[in-house]
Amino acid sequence: MLKTVTYGTAPASHLATRCLKELSIRCSQENSIISRIIAEDFYVDDLCTGGSTVQEVLNIKQQVSRILLSAGFELRKFYCNVAEVIENTLEQTVHIGESSSNKKLGLYWDTANATFKYSINVQLSQRFTTRTILSCIAQIFDPLGLLVPVVMLAKIIIQKLGQCKKSWDESIPLDILTSYRGFYSQLGDLNDLEVSRKIRVSRHVLVELHGFADANETGYGACIHLRSVNGDGHCSVSLLCSKTRVASMKTTTIPRLELCAAFLLAELYRRVIGSLNISFDKSFFWSDSTIVFTPKTPPDNTFRGMTPILNHPV
Repeated sequence: MLKTVTYGTAPASHLATRCLKELSIRCSQENSIISRIIAEDFYVDDLCTGGSTVQEVLNIKQQVSRILLSAGFELRKFYCNVAEVIENTLEQTVHIGESSSNKKLGLYWDTANATFKYSINVQLSQRFTTRTILSCIAQIFDPLGLLVPVVMLAKIIIQKLGQCKKSWDESIPLDILTSYRGFYSQLGDLNDLEVSRKIRVSRHVLVELHGFADANETGYGACIHLRSVNGDGHCSVSLLCSKTRVASMKTTTIPRLELCAAFLLAELYRRVIGSLNISFDKSFFWSDSTIVFTPKTPPDNTFRGMTPILNHPV
């Protein structure tokens, strides 16, 4: 009788995920924290989790490894920014190259400095067509929206390419080429960007979520920051995620775009709350548009998704 998941079959991914879910259910009475980690902190076959102290991480590593091994799942390739966590499992640790950076979800995690980095290596094509430009822009992967000022410029260029109605391999207009050259010339600077993996201060006593929404004639966007304060009054503010969209090619009023930005913020907020295992003491939403928050807004605000925003302090 086959007792392993056969790689390549149609139900293989479901069976592996279902096994993880079953293990989570079975250990829920024994340890609810480990149960939640197994159920929520896996991305495909990688466990991405952590803790506030070294002892907490060591306990998570030991308990999760034991429970998964009981079903034939062996955790390997351990990475941590604290050497003590992996020093006793060197025989199970696989080092990729000589760098201390490990790629996670499209980002490079520098375990030595506990930071995320980007590696942008887009080659400039000798021919500038819609096909070559889209191919270059598609190489920029920004899952958390930390590069939205740059990505927004790329989206605007893509929209202009659609408006000029050139075929895939025709030369693009000079104005778009000028914009693209200026955009490309700054891409190398992104390799110097470092984002701290830690988003909260130690021993925090207050954790707040702050969301911002704004719009102009070219597009609209939203971002969410986490603000934490410890007992000594030390404050830390970290960007969690953001998202932007270009305005429609049809003429759209600024008030309508401001409402779209607020709606985008509401969607982003729901995703953040559902993804983070963090209890926020307060949530604030900020906008410079009185149309979004005044009681005199159009009656279709509820339909547009504005109600979740109006229920929070500004």
